[in-house]
Amino acid sequence: MASMRKILASILLFISINSFADVVVLVHGYDSKPSVWLKHGIYQNLSQKFNNKHVIYTAQLPNKAPIAIQANILSKQLEGLKKQYNQPIILVGHSAGGVVARYLTVHRKGLNIKGLITISAPHLGSNLAFVSNIVSGVVPFTSIIPVFDSLDEAKGLYGNIRRRSIFLKQLNHQQHPDICYVSIIREKSLVSDMVSMQHSQNMNSVPALRGKSYVIGSHKHHSLNRFDTNRIVQAINVCDKK
Repeated sequence: MASMRKILASILLFISINSFADVVVLVHGYDSKPSVWLKHGIYQNLSQKFNNKHVIYTAQLPNKAPIAIQANILSKQLEGLKKQYNQPIILVGHSAGGVVARYLTVHRKGLNIKGLITISAPHLGSNLAFVSNIVSGVVPFTSIIPVFDSLDEAKGLYGNIRRRSIFLKQLNHQQHPDICYVSIIREKSLVSDMVSMQHSQNMNSVPALRGKSYVIGSHKHHSLNRFDTNRIVQAINVCDKK
């Protein structure tokens, strides 16, 4: 009888834990792929840290496609996760992936998105994308010149996230859902600022989100590394309290 009670208690605990498990979706950025989260141990460490509390999932997107196309593909993956788990979703987007995730929260309803965490994302535009957009538009035959091949492929994306883009201006003034917002912002550095200035990384700088984003500081490198795990854990914990 005692052993039966233990088994029953274990089953109830398993059901209880999994019935409240949010789905955390890691969204990679430009010229990247899902394995970047594994390469730096972020996926593994998050899975271990949250164990049964959260399901950790890595999205796979066409990283050089325009924002709307990437968001549409991400939406289909989230629809599948919603059917599988039927739990709230927390999006974690790095760089351009953060803009993709934010665009999705604005334009797709009914996905049960609970929070948006962005890491070094160019919400007000990227200086590097601005230059790349100009080069890809000015230099002829970029698609047949190896060094410019990537520029030609990502021309639409550069146009979306370049500094002063019409795309971002429209997105940043649209009504955003009432969810948890966390901006992970890199320290000031030459490379990081070229990709995304500090104020551009802060979602509080977005007219539609002023005063709504929690801010977490981080290291000076734009790219992901193992030190990002602790910041992401902190950000998820912020959204868990919402």
